[in-house]
Amino acid sequence: MIGFFEDSITLVNHYYDTLTREDRFQASILDKCMWRQSTVRTANGNILSIATSTNITILYREGYIEPYAYAKLSNDEKQKHFTLNTDKTDFVFFGEVEEDLSSIKSINEAKKKYKWTTVQSVTDCTNVDMLRHWEVVGQ
Repeated sequence: MIGFFEDSITLVNHYYDTLTREDRFQASILDKCMWRQSTVRTANGNILSIATSTNITILYREGYIEPYAYAKLSNDEKQKHFTLNTDKTDFVFFGEVEEDLSSIKSINEAKKKYKWTTVQSVTDCTNVDMLRHWEVVGQ
């Protein structure tokens, strides 16, 4: 029997470090998730477009903070939290990535080795009594 919510993801949040004036990244490994991909083909005249979309379900857990509040946290506090930002700078690796993902160089190296997607949209379903979760769409 196939179980639900057996996937792990590595969520990578981007932030700008005001002390060093550099782009930084905070990785969080989240278990008890589920992801599935779909391919959509559309035709417009003689042009065929193919897009891959990924739907990710993340079960509720402590540590989530809204993107605007996450941006205001100190660098140390960011280590204790995660967010789901749709500004196209946050992304998800499928599986657990144990490598250092704190710099753009390390991120680009990991993107060559692992399957990943950019966070495009988020639906907050944490007010659902029986199954509190977030639904993330990535492209």
